[in-house]
Amino acid sequence: MLEIRGLQVALIDEPLALRTRGGEAVRWRARLVDDDGRSWRAQAARAEELDGAWAPAKSGAGPVAALASLRPVRLDVRAETAGGEAASRTLERRLLADGVQRRRWRAPAPPGSLFLPAQETRGVVVLPPETMLAGALLASRGVVALAVGDERRDDALELLARVPAAAGHAPVLLDDIGLPPGIPALAPGDGAAWDALLERVGATPRSG
Repeated sequence: MLEIRGLQVALIDEPLALRTRGGEAVRWRARLVDDDGRSWRAQAARAEELDGAWAPAKSGAGPVAALASLRPVRLDVRAETAGGEAASRTLERRLLADGVQRRRWRAPAPPGSLFLPAQETRGVVVLPPETMLAGALLASRGVVALAVGDERRDDALELLARVPAAAGHAPVLLDDIGLPPGIPALAPGDGAAWDALLERVGATPRSG
């Protein structure tokens, strides 16, 4: 009987390190439903290639899956052999690790989102406001992340100086970091670029 093996729960930027029991070649398929109820599908010859093969099941979806709620998403994965055997498994992919806190700042503070890691802080970054998904994942990897507009960055740095979790770390200002890998998109994130960013800001690296 065909069986899919691999981590049941992981951050969404982790590589899909799945395998099947036995040596027969399989075709991999995956499905994810975003916050707007739109389905994204992918198929590939290898499980780790699914992250770069996402496409919306129907036209009308945006270029990136709607995941602003930061809720865990269910990833339905299926492996099929040429001989007709098949196996299915449902995985959970998270944008926020357990214990990560998200705080929204509004006027008179600079409007933005602050993400505080659950474990010891490994670094501090200031991001553009449209990179909220990256901020959530960076905080899940031990980095204090503040997503705020350029016009309020000076105020943001003053406020970060009063955040206990950020003490002792010089903030790294990031302007264009791209989309993290693993998030369904028409132009998927670059895993190598994401790994380089994690190393630059001192974040916990991906297992892959």
